Amino acid sequence: KNTLWILFLHFLAFKFINMIQVIIYNLPLYRIASYPTLFSDNGWWILYTVVGVSIPILTKMVLKSASDFWSMKK
Repeated sequence: KNTLWILFLHFLAFKFINMIQVIIYNLPLYRIASYPTLFSDNGWWILYTVVGVSIPILTKMVLKSASDFWSMKK
């Protein structure tokens, strides 16, 4: 049901974790662009898994709600 959304957006969602790691480890900002992950050891993989699935699903839910809202207004 949500497979395509997860497939299309999970690498983009990983960038949020990369940004957190750049801030925590005081790295240069260009490291956010690391593909697909910056650090995945020491438990970071758990956060990548949760964010890589939840952000795409939340994005789908928000866009669907917005679409339903605008279609009801018409």
